[in-house]
Amino acid sequence: MMDLLQFHDGLRKFSKVLTLEEITDLCRFFCQKMGFDTVIYALRLPASFSESRLIIVNGGYPERWLARYWERGYGHCDPVIAHCLRSSVPLHWRDLVVAKPSIGHSIMNEAAEFGLRSGITMPVHSAQGELGIFSMTLDRCSPQADKLIEQATPYVHVLAWYLHEAVRRVDGVTAQPLGRQLSSREQECLRWAADGKTSWEIGRLLGTAERTVNFHFNNAMQKLDVSNRQHAVAKAVFQGLINPQPF
Repeated sequence: MMDLLQFHDGLRKFSKVLTLEEITDLCRFFCQKMGFDTVIYALRLPASFSESRLIIVNGGYPERWLARYWERGYGHCDPVIAHCLRSSVPLHWRDLVVAKPSIGHSIMNEAAEFGLRSGITMPVHSAQGELGIFSMTLDRCSPQADKLIEQATPYVHVLAWYLHEAVRRVDGVTAQPLGRQLSSREQECLRWAADGKTSWEIGRLLGTAERTVNFHFNNAMQKLDVSNRQHAVAKAVFQGLINPQPF
């Protein structure tokens, strides 16, 4: 296992990388130094509620396994993905509770056939529905492998966040323009609409006329380039223009 100074120096390099290729090389470096066989990271970037873009950083995962995984749609029933969707803590694959027989159990068995026999996965949840999934794996199951994974857990936890932010920066996620700025009143109206309030109710809450509330909604919809209030709320949430209060 890496010492803390070497680990910290490696983490600092994530702030300097400029391409996904450089990020992949850095992931391979950590994989080797920490004693793992392969590493992979996937970032889901929602474009809307019905469509997302996926970025993959592959540091040794078998391409044949990935091709089968996507072809058969395993992402919808992968127990590791299920964990990442509902949790923010690392998962030691050994601790998975998967019913036998089940599709999830079959997926884990198939992965083992490709050399992915044990591993650890760290989910990273960030703004606007982004989900990063970071895994480091071993081609063996043994008490020694379990010990290595346990020792690596705190390192993996921190490493995943640095990797996540580096991929977002390199891809331009953090630099994406948020469109025309909403006024404070427009933000207030959209927040109350997200809570199910009508224009009349929002007017009472804000101490203004219903027609004034509708005026703010119309302005917000024009700025967001949408045609209805529901879409305006959804798009404002995705772009980080409105958030629950405080903040």
